[in-house]
Amino acid sequence: MAIFVTRLIMFCLLFANANLAYAQSHSAAPLYIDEYSNLGKRMYVYSFLDKAIPQVQNGCTPMSDFFYFRVRTTGKIDSLYHNGYLPKEVTNKIIANIYSTEGHWKVKKGVRREAFCWFIFPYFSYGDNPYQNSACTEAEKKLQELLMNMAGNIVTLGYLLKNNNVILLSPSENGGGIV
Repeated sequence: MAIFVTRLIMFCLLFANANLAYAQSHSAAPLYIDEYSNLGKRMYVYSFLDKAIPQVQNGCTPMSDFFYFRVRTTGKIDSLYHNGYLPKEVTNKIIANIYSTEGHWKVKKGVRREAFCWFIFPYFSYGDNPYQNSACTEAEKKLQELLMNMAGNIVTLGYLLKNNNVILLSPSENGGGIV
């Protein structure tokens, strides 16, 4: 039952986050993606980044990566790095997708020409087998559940950080430091 509730909450948060993506041009960021592609179809940042990513058969092993990229007011991406554990073909496709946003960025009025904005794209793969009803080991199921919870927390953070009165504090390092 707890698993069902967790998934329901994550679904609701993801649905709420879809509204954030729609309203991205109204956020505090100085840049936003052009909402109309040359096809006349609405395209949001997520639409570019999540396009045609290969589905890797990774069994019960959950994987994740965080992609950090900086966009200048010229629409050029001048910095990009990532930190995580994804197969090379997935990482390469996401990086290619990030660079495919060039030429689609718009600058809000009144923004200085030398301004820039950092974007963070977390990517999660929970494995081929859903942890709830699978032959995965208990340890693998726990890792999948933890990664799903982290994804839900990131969606919540994105929603809360949109408000200028929220500050994200550094995480506690109890039980071990950062290596």
